[in-house]
Amino acid sequence: MKIKKGDWKIESSSLINIEWRNKIPRLIVHEKYEKIVKWILRGFTFIGIATSIISFEWYQSLILTLILLIIEQFFEKAIFEYTTIIFQTLPNFEIDGKRWKTVGYAMAEEKNEEFPPFIGPAFDDEAYARNFFEYVKSWNQIDNDDPDNLIIVSFILERNETYSLFIYANPNRKSLDTKFKEIEEKRKFEKYGKRHQQLFSICVFAHNFKYGEGLFVDKFLQKYKPEEKFNFVPFLLDPETNQLKILNSLAITKYEYKLKRREMLTPKDQEYHTKFDLEN
Repeated sequence: MKIKKGDWKIESSSLINIEWRNKIPRLIVHEKYEKIVKWILRGFTFIGIATSIISFEWYQSLILTLILLIIEQFFEKAIFEYTTIIFQTLPNFEIDGKRWKTVGYAMAEEKNEEFPPFIGPAFDDEAYARNFFEYVKSWNQIDNDDPDNLIIVSFILERNETYSLFIYANPNRKSLDTKFKEIEEKRKFEKYGKRHQQLFSICVFAHNFKYGEGLFVDKFLQKYKPEEKFNFVPFLLDPETNQLKILNSLAITKYEYKLKRREMLTPKDQEYHTKFDLEN
């Protein structure tokens, strides 16, 4: 279930959830509901006192006491969480998806490890292409080499003979862990005994294109495995001649890409949450 707050949609499971530990349920609650949980506990204490003055058969009293004890323990052992959200730096230029026209591919006829292929989004405006790729490179500290796969490039094979190319910052990058640990250290006394819920935002760029046997995308995926080196680079499309030019100075050396079919994605995959209307 999602809770809408202004322009935000928040999964209710991020606020209240139940985890099973050694076959025993544990209530996980966001700290904003801490007072409510405490009042619930006080309520059960009052119910226990109130029922103690009411005459029941001994077995009825025992059953009621056990039920109240179990419920009280469930809330008593609740784990409270506090949330930190790290927002990715936003682009300093206006995003215009219409500028991304196609995907460029440049590769040798015969596979040669010394000359890895060039692939990347093709734009119809050079200034926009440069702005876009400088922003993408900022996820890798403006470095032209990405051995830690800080920039994710993924191919998702869709239905109806299409594929989607996704570009986004790696959500598992070590720099995020470092920042969260720094925050935990600063707030360890203020939030003592509470669990740290770590959230972050990233920009995801994606576009859907035709896929089929004989197309450049098919040749690339057939010839180069996901763990092989390639150059990720922007292309410039000349709308009059339909020719592509490689902006080689912006190339990023990559050592892997992601390849999955849409039906194999799970909610843990970033691409799972972006779906294209493929009916038209």
